[in-house]
Amino acid sequence: MDRQYMRDGIDHINVYSKGKTELGRLLSNFAATPFIGNGRKFASVEGWWYWFVTGKKHEYLAGLVGFAAKREGRKYKRVYEITPTVLTLVYTAKLEANPKIRKMLVESTLPFKHYYVFDNIIRPAEKFRWTAELWNELRNNG
Repeated sequence: MDRQYMRDGIDHINVYSKGKTELGRLLSNFAATPFIGNGRKFASVEGWWYWFVTGKKHEYLAGLVGFAAKREGRKYKRVYEITPTVLTLVYTAKLEANPKIRKMLVESTLPFKHYYVFDNIIRPAEKFRWTAELWNELRNNG
């Protein structure tokens, strides 16, 4: 097993649906962490993500979580791209709607990372490194 994965929760927190820490799993876009955005309720950031990028017209995506949101969202053409500014607003809405996660985030001190683990082997997620960076910024900036 990769040493980095073994250190999840010791010297970093992996923001990943299958991470070792509760906080890392809750910060994942896959987590069932309902919030309000754009005047509607979303069951997860992943549901919001695919609702947004596919043109804000497939309403049922808002109620999906995890891989179901990804699977369904991938059925449609992408219309919009997501910027860090927009995602920061969504992450902030997630924290406002989930005080437990906000408290855990504020009380945490370990840096966030983002990578996948399949068959006990780490798969870097460089394309999505921004998710860990945004959580680090949100925690550090209050």
